[in-house]
Formats: sequence, structure tokens, C-alpha cells
Amino acid sequence: MKVALTGSGGMLGHEVKNVFNDVDLIALTRQDFDITDLDKTFSVIKEMRPDYLIHAAAYTDVDGSENDPYKAYLVNGIGTRNLTMACEYVRCPIVYISSDYVFDGTKKDPYDEWDITSPVNQYGFSKLFVIRILQYLKW
Repeated sequence: MKVALTGSGGMLGHEVKNVFNDVDLIALTRQDFDITDLDKTFSVIKEMRPDYLIHAAAYTDVDGSENDPYKAYLVNGIGTRNLTMACEYVRCPIVYISSDYVFDGTKKDPYDEWDITSPVNQYGFSKLFVIRILQYLKW
């Protein structure tokens, strides 16, 4: 089984690499390719043809997202859309972990995928944007 991992240089990516040390893991960083570039994203995904893709790449600067929401939406929204489209083309499922700041934190119990979202900042809205794109694409 061949598993591709975006964002392998980040905190989440490092942890995922530790868990998936027994498979053919293709660890990708932003130096390998820019997920905001649709053509490059298609090219890389078509070339590697992973069986699964774990998407851990993100613009995670919460304060920076307030100052530059465009960058947050570009990476977290458009970049994820690009990966989704490329993976759909090669029929590769995506695992995407993304709920930080999508919820407002007022619920006393753990959140689940059925809870109503209520982003508290631009970073949360950029992550919610991704969820809405995936819902639209029926993923």
C-alpha cells in the first residue's frame, strides 16, 4: 500500500509519519510542491498514484490568518480543493483532519461531524471553507 502524506514537515505530519512507519509512505512538504498550484498538484498526484492520501498540509498561523485571510483561504481552501480534485482523478481517497477553530468551543461534550459549526476567526472560516467544498463535491 502506497500512502502519500502532505504537510509531513509540520507537527501533525510528524505524528502521522510515526504511525505509518510500516507502509510505503511518501512524505511530502511544501518544498516538494505547492498545493495551491492546481497544475502542479495534478502532476504530482498523477505521477505518484497513491492508494491513499493523508492531507496534513495547512496554513496554521491563526494570528496570521486574521491579518492575511487570503493566504489562509488559499492554502486551507483552494489547496485542499486542488488535492481533492487530483485525488478524485486518480481515484485515491483522502483522509483530512481539520476541525481546529471550526467550532466555537462552547459545547461541553466532544464535537462530532454532525455538530453545527461556528468559526471564531478567519482561520476557522478557512477550515470550514474546505469542509463546504468537500460537501459540494460530495466527498
